[in-house]
Amino acid sequence: MAYPAKSCFIGLLTFSLMACSSNPSTPPSEYADPPHDNVAAVQSGEQSPLSGYDDFTLKRNWALSSCIAKTFEDNEPVREDALRAANGYFNFADGLDIYSHLADLAEDYLKGQAYHGLEDGKEIKLLKCIDFFHSAELRDMLLLDDKLNQQFQTIRESNTIDIHGLRQQLNAYDFRQKGPALTQALYLMEFALDNRRFALVHLLLELGVNPDEETQSYGSTLDLAFIKAGPSYLAAMLDGGLSPNHTHPGQPPMLHRAIAGGGLDQVKLLLQRGSDINAKDSQGISALDAAINSDKPEIALYLVEQGAAFNAETMQAVQSAINSSKHPLYIELHERMTEKSAHAFP
Repeated sequence: MAYPAKSCFIGLLTFSLMACSSNPSTPPSEYADPPHDNVAAVQSGEQSPLSGYDDFTLKRNWALSSCIAKTFEDNEPVREDALRAANGYFNFADGLDIYSHLADLAEDYLKGQAYHGLEDGKEIKLLKCIDFFHSAELRDMLLLDDKLNQQFQTIRESNTIDIHGLRQQLNAYDFRQKGPALTQALYLMEFALDNRRFALVHLLLELGVNPDEETQSYGSTLDLAFIKAGPSYLAAMLDGGLSPNHTHPGQPPMLHRAIAGGGLDQVKLLLQRGSDINAKDSQGISALDAAINSDKPEIALYLVEQGAAFNAETMQAVQSAINSSKHPLYIELHERMTEKSAHAFP
């Protein structure tokens, strides 16, 4: 399948991912049950009743079970039974990220209008989950995920890609909003980077895929481009339209990321493409400071040569590195900074 291997159990009560388990089919102890209580268990070699369901049905049933668990969280027997059922469906279905999307959809659905009995006026909680189970929103999300999974799997298995034809097909999807379409596109972008199919990377960026969005199996594809050897992977992102000054909430500027996860070649590439050499992160640290703090004097020296701004504190940090008997390039860096300071302030 196109999905990554499952490595986490979905925390149904909070609609968020629980801690990863070394055994993909075993949930954390909070939800673990004896084998005879687990709906996914088999007895005497019998086949599990869930094995006959297709993937669509398993995920749809998971959505219903998780909705019931959330709705009846104040009724422990009902909640626990619903969690067991959801865990069973989860263990037999494919994919991982789709569950977080289903959980978000269920939570939004539960915020809708409540149902009350005509005679006693009491809320009928189960009706909301039944409505959610039959909703067009749930059906459409599952169908979209399955359709894109099959479509992108065909692309992965093909030796050649008709970029023009693929562009026409993918224009029908919104890759700018979080959901199954974006998630599937991110996995496809990961595949494209790993296999150096850079034209596909260009197309996905053109269609609005943000390479800084993350999936459950790894970080962002932009992080992947930074940590891969050589600048060609990052260049593919930039050639596809990614700004050299791209920003994303919670992430430092591009140069800082190149220093942390890449190397000098990536720093050179970003500066050639127009990255702001003096951009600072949320803590006021410049790329030059980051290079010194990361003990990468070759990058710091290059930044200084390219005109990076510095002050007395930066000079002091370099002197401290020299005093600590670190890389000999720090001496050259300090001399070059001294020369530039004398030139700038005669």
